[in-house]
Amino acid sequence: YMMFLTSFLGVLILSRCLSDSSLVLMGIISNTAGFTIMAFVRQNSLYFIARSTMLFSCIPMPTIRAQLSKQMEEASYGSIFAWLQSAVALTDVIATVVFNNLYAASLQWSSNISLLLAASMCCFSTIPIVVYSWRLNKTDYSQIPGSDCAESLGRKELNDFSDECSTSSVSD
Repeated sequence: YMMFLTSFLGVLILSRCLSDSSLVLMGIISNTAGFTIMAFVRQNSLYFIARSTMLFSCIPMPTIRAQLSKQMEEASYGSIFAWLQSAVALTDVIATVVFNNLYAASLQWSSNISLLLAASMCCFSTIPIVVYSWRLNKTDYSQIPGSDCAESLGRKELNDFSDECSTSSVSD
């Protein structure tokens, strides 16, 4: 329950000073760090340290839902969130089957391979968030008013300068 409580408080407090994308990235990085530490834990006390690094791992899903609700029309909320929840449920079932079989198959030679795979998948999940954040913050630069006059003035001065150079070289 502590993970849910800290994630809730993290969103409540940190949303005032961080963007939604930053909150999502913080949650994914928290999850990745926890999986990586858990992969190499050999003592019980270190396992609790690994779990404590995952305190913000519940932040991404509610924040992503909030971002989706800001980007779409109110009439399509039901269908979009139904599809999203169906995809999450399907992913949970597939991940459980895959990771349980992977753990059983790799237990003899490396028991931490499933945790390292989960950590690497978390790292790759940051890519769409970074791209989305970059596109959201990307601004289209428009031409500065009056810059046409400056360009034509610059061309006129350049032409005058080249005319002066050509006449001075001809007269020399």
